[in-house]
Amino acid sequence: MASANTALDGTTHSEWVCDGEGCSNGNDVRDFWKIFAFTGDRVEVTVSGSMSNPDTGICTVFGLFTDGWEGHFNLYDQNGQKVTGPVDINSDGPTSQTVSYNVLSAQDIFVEIVGEDTNCNDEISYQLTIVLDKYNRDTDDDGWVDRDDDCDDEGGTSSEDLNGCPDLDRDGWSDQGDTFPDDATQWEDSDGDGWGDNPAPANNPDSCPQFFGASMHDREGCPDSDGDGFSDPSTIYSAEPWGVEHGADAFWWPPTDTSAENVCGTSCDTQWSDFDGDGLGDNWWDARWNQTHHSAGIGEWIAGAILEDACPVREGYSSEDRPGCPDADSDGWSDPEQNWTTDDGADAFPSIPSQWKDTDGDGYGDNQTEGAERVDDFPINPTQWRDTDGDGWGDNQANDATQVDDFPVEPSQFRDTDGDGFG
Repeated sequence: MASANTALDGTTHSEWVCDGEGCSNGNDVRDFWKIFAFTGDRVEVTVSGSMSNPDTGICTVFGLFTDGWEGHFNLYDQNGQKVTGPVDINSDGPTSQTVSYNVLSAQDIFVEIVGEDTNCNDEISYQLTIVLDKYNRDTDDDGWVDRDDDCDDEGGTSSEDLNGCPDLDRDGWSDQGDTFPDDATQWEDSDGDGWGDNPAPANNPDSCPQFFGASMHDREGCPDSDGDGFSDPSTIYSAEPWGVEHGADAFWWPPTDTSAENVCGTSCDTQWSDFDGDGLGDNWWDARWNQTHHSAGIGEWIAGAILEDACPVREGYSSEDRPGCPDADSDGWSDPEQNWTTDDGADAFPSIPSQWKDTDGDGYGDNQTEGAERVDDFPINPTQWRDTDGDGWGDNQANDATQVDDFPVEPSQFRDTDGDGFG
């Protein structure tokens, strides 16, 4: 079979075989032919024979009888195993026979044509025709016949978008139609943001599959206007509403937003969480707040962070000495505490809205604005605080007092050197 002739699909080939006498075209007892067939092909082989060089002499009593011929053919697979035959043909009939074989795997199919030795001349002229029925052909041997296979020259297992195409992750979606060809849990990304449409437990699920987004911290694949990785709060992007209380960005505005609602301007990406809900973020830049944040385990140090909260776990609205801390009298100055005293700038009068600083420490405040309570007329003299007659000398006449007014209700006098009651 190694020297077999190659047959062409649908073409009739003519040759001779001869075993014995009368071999006018050589002494080939048998011929081998081959044709390559794919999985699913039906190989139809037709062999027709006739007498090539009949004897008209003594063997046929000088022509009183017709010389006859006999032969047969067999089909073999590529391993040399006979799959059909012998199929006889002879001058008494049938002179032509057709057999078929269904190919189970792509291979060469071999046809052996054999001439047999008879009493007289034995040369057979034969015609061989091989036709490949390709209706059930599976060229790439992937289980999909070519008529149903979208990639008939390339094996594959896909069945969802295309049939029989390469499917690396074997999720049913072809590599060319699978947005995630290496991940069997995802195949489609409707919004094109790199996160898959399938929900968890699938890998990299998109929390907002119909909306492009790059968020990755609180939820994946949702709009993130300021680009800090935390999604914008919304009621439309996902199946369920998603607000700050769920982990959405408390400071989500894009740098292009110039509305009054945008409280962080072009630096919203430096804040995303507001643990105590007072409108200031948990991240910080000012080193004075390191200890507070580290001990609370809240926020991150971010260079350039704005809207810092010095008291990230306690709601507060102070803004003068430190931001975001309790301010009982709402004057902007935070209430004093162990780690933040009046020496640091805390409110010296936490229950008096009109006072917050006492420079000389005498219990009276520095603010002398009209209507202010507990005003210190002498903010840098701890021994004086009231000047009833407004002459610049204090009412307090204690022994250790300075800047004493000997006439506290007489604005034109303040000193009685000889102590006689007259100024």
